[in-house]
Amino acid sequence: MTTQVKTFIELSDIIGLRVECKKCGCALSVGRDKDNETVGAVISANNDVLAKCPACHAAWTAAPNPTILWDSDIKELFRKLRDLKKMEAGYGCSLLLNWPNPPKKTKGLRDSTI
Repeated sequence: MTTQVKTFIELSDIIGLRVECKKCGCALSVGRDKDNETVGAVISANNDVLAKCPACHAAWTAAPNPTILWDSDIKELFRKLRDLKKMEAGYGCSLLLNWPNPPKKTKGLRDSTI
């Protein structure tokens, strides 16, 4: 017999978007349900906050061509998540993301109990 466990994430489980710098670890988190000027400014097409890290200035969303930025795609994802969450109540179905389960942890010496 085989047992399989699947994890599904509802739109309501997604509370925001986090962007973390691979170089220095600085992170920017934006809450999905925050309807204020700050969030509006971050996801505005005119704001390049996602173009580079605010701490070390490493490129975040720059394409190989420095005149092209992919931040508009990330901002669009954020806007769509917000919109879908609002519209889902009127749907005849639920939207769920299928998420991989973490691998099973095997007990090591530090995890053993006496």
